Amino acid sequence: MKKEHKKLSDRTLYLLIGDRRNFSVYFQWRSTLEKEVKNNQLRPWVESF
Repeated sequence: MKKEHKKLSDRTLYLLIGDRRNFSVYFQWRSTLEKEVKNNQLRPWVESF
């Protein structure tokens, strides 16, 4: 998985969340997303999770 989280597409995020085996990866990734959201660098849909 790429370490450049911001370049992941919505579809990739959906597939990642849809795979329970990747939940630990998702939560680790989400912590990065939340930091980006606070910096207003990502779209609002991230906050819906």
